[in-house]
Amino acid sequence: MRYALITVGFLAGCGSLDVPSGTWNTTSQTFVESTCLADGQTIADLDVNPTPFLLDVNDEDDTFTLDLSSGGDTVIIECARDGNSWNCPALTYEVEFSADPPGKMVITVAMDGEFTSETTMAGNQHIKTDCEGESCVDIEDYLGYALPCDSDLTFEAEFAE
Repeated sequence: MRYALITVGFLAGCGSLDVPSGTWNTTSQTFVESTCLADGQTIADLDVNPTPFLLDVNDEDDTFTLDLSSGGDTVIIECARDGNSWNCPALTYEVEFSADPPGKMVITVAMDGEFTSETTMAGNQHIKTDCEGESCVDIEDYLGYALPCDSDLTFEAEFAE
């Protein structure tokens, strides 16, 4: 009986799911760890506001892109699939602050996870936030925490349309 269960589990994991391109909604997102905390703040205090994202599948080479753009920031991450597992190498982008003197946040995002069905995914996200420029102290005051800092999140998402 044990042999049969192992065989069934192995066969169920073979092949890649046919994942659709389109809009996906984040159904849950949880901070696992973060050093991006204001004084007196705990990880339980962090607000998580899941937003929809676009996923564009390229079946020819087992890659896809995640478009996480929001609030005027363009963030498009190239990802690779290996069966139902996926990995998005680190992408760095900058958010300029119109301060005098000038400064900018430098944000690096890396992700990995798996497609748990043709219409659901689960993943991990690592975000490193740093600052460049002469106004980093002002940016830290605005944010309420010191830079550089790191956050690790888990999330689940489902296909919407």
